[in-house]
Amino acid sequence: MSRCADFNSWVGSGAPSYTNHGSGANLDITGSLSIDAWVRLRQPSVDGDYQIFYRSSAGNGYTFKADRNLVVAGKNTLCFSKSGGNSYPTLAFVVNGALTHIAVVWNSVAGDVLFYVNGVLVQTVHEVTAIVSPGVINSYIGHVTAGSGINGCVYSLNVYNRVLSLAEINYNMQHPADAIRRGRQLGVTQESWVGGVWKDLSPNAYDGTPTGVVLSPYNNIAGRNVSL
Repeated sequence: MSRCADFNSWVGSGAPSYTNHGSGANLDITGSLSIDAWVRLRQPSVDGDYQIFYRSSAGNGYTFKADRNLVVAGKNTLCFSKSGGNSYPTLAFVVNGALTHIAVVWNSVAGDVLFYVNGVLVQTVHEVTAIVSPGVINSYIGHVTAGSGINGCVYSLNVYNRVLSLAEINYNMQHPADAIRRGRQLGVTQESWVGGVWKDLSPNAYDGTPTGVVLSPYNNIAGRNVSL
């Protein structure tokens, strides 16, 4: 049976909920990068800063998150943050309770941050100071602090050290069990929960150790259906 990684970490939940994928050097990306994921977010009762992928400490690193009430009341707004406190909120929203494919691409050469929802480019944010500072930092799906993690399910997630094209983002959306491999530094799917860890399908083997994550049976969102 395939799995849904159900995170319940938000203000008022009382406990953190995350998977820790370690501080591997290949996720210490300081240039162009792309992150995509299938998610289903719930609406918490209070505002929050909901980290989907988090690799940040002491002004170094980068995060991809959804903030409730950041721009529009009652909506989860996609946001990309990187070292130096630069945060790029958008008008890209995730509908609560809806199975949604989301992606962010940072093109460090052009200085653009691009946001995608369900395979559609919804906003491009141009910024001048294109820099991510390096650091030995753990990488998390979710967050170690209750109130800063995901409230909802993550089905698959990929991190790349390059710019993904629109066609590649759509491919990953349609083939979550067989994502594009070139440049992938972390990749987890519904099928990669093995032996109590979220196995990384990239060559790096940055397997994730779960804390406070409930693994619920769930049909595959696409691709094969297998028993683990």
